[in-house]
Amino acid sequence: MHYFPHQLIFSMLVSLMLVACGKEEVEEQAPVYVVAGESVIINAEPGEAQVEKERELLIGVVGPETGAEANFGMAVVQGAQLAVKQLNESGGINGQDLQLVHYDNQSDADKTMGIVQYLIDQRAMAIITAPTGWATFGPTHMSDESNTILISVGSRRRIARSGDYIFQLSLSDEVATDYMIAYGMSELGLKRFALVTVSDYDYSLDISALFKRAVTEKGAEISLEIDTYDTFTGQHNVQQTIAEIAGTADSLDAVIFTGGISEAASLVMGLRERQVNLPFLAGEDLFSDEFLQLAGHAAIGSLVYATYPNRQLPQTVEFISAFQQENTSAPDRFAALAYDATMLVVDSMIETGSRHSSVVRKIMLRSKVIDGVTGTSEFSEQGASIKVPLIYKVIKAEGGDKFALQL
Repeated sequence: MHYFPHQLIFSMLVSLMLVACGKEEVEEQAPVYVVAGESVIINAEPGEAQVEKERELLIGVVGPETGAEANFGMAVVQGAQLAVKQLNESGGINGQDLQLVHYDNQSDADKTMGIVQYLIDQRAMAIITAPTGWATFGPTHMSDESNTILISVGSRRRIARSGDYIFQLSLSDEVATDYMIAYGMSELGLKRFALVTVSDYDYSLDISALFKRAVTEKGAEISLEIDTYDTFTGQHNVQQTIAEIAGTADSLDAVIFTGGISEAASLVMGLRERQVNLPFLAGEDLFSDEFLQLAGHAAIGSLVYATYPNRQLPQTVEFISAFQQENTSAPDRFAALAYDATMLVVDSMIETGSRHSSVVRKIMLRSKVIDGVTGTSEFSEQGASIKVPLIYKVIKAEGGDKFALQL
């Protein structure tokens, strides 16, 4: 993996004493980092210096490895393990092996905080967390206050704003929804949309708001808004939604759905039964074999956005092959993002020749990953990743329907 960071320059801080009206004034200056042997001198305030010690060649992974969310935690562990295994087999970092440790937080707040504190005490260079509850947002302040790099992979929460040492490697739904609408309008001529929300699902509300904004900003129209959840009865009424769309189908170009897989399958099958063949647009939740199985041929023509995989990239194909040799299943997006996150830390350490988190963090912010297994990534000033989404279409294929990359 290659990065093209801006040149990182370290310089000694020179205090300038300005004399005016008989009084000495010290000019305010931003913190400056100065390499000094095995430590970094941090001039945090005028006249005050702190010494940052080197970190261990250690990365920790935190997430659920047992229980209902174990699939998320184990995917992150396996992705990071493959990255470290390949690194160490190729000579490690300056001839030294990188150590990877992982801990099961059992989706528990206290366990998460205890694990993270232990990794901080061990002077881990970075902590990689699964995209689940406490693993994602619980330890952000602890990590930031200790200047320990924390990377949340695949999280939908905007945690990158939590501090200078907090990074988020995932596909932004804000970018993806905008990209999806732009694609639908330019490539398919879509202008009039039905927007279907599931209001007892917080994520659906969030994504619907983003889709609505994208449609409006691009000069298209939300012609019909429907909620499958009846707040009065507390029940979901997919059949009523199908009837409303079918009744106005002639004035629509496409249906946007922001709920879960089972409801999406019921909706698209009901529409096809009524001979409503409008394109069906959705987010990454529907990029799943389960959706294909539940919806059957009714899913054909559906468009979804996704983070991964782009099998046109040789590094992605190589990653999938190597992962399957080490594990019993194919890697999902969380495994792939964990692999890229681990390699980002590793390559930043190699690039700088440093084991100081302050230096590595600065390189990470200025880096652009051009050949990650999840494609190109770079970071905003707040540590949030900027990624271009993939657009997939469900097509009929020999051996069963499948997702085909469109863009």
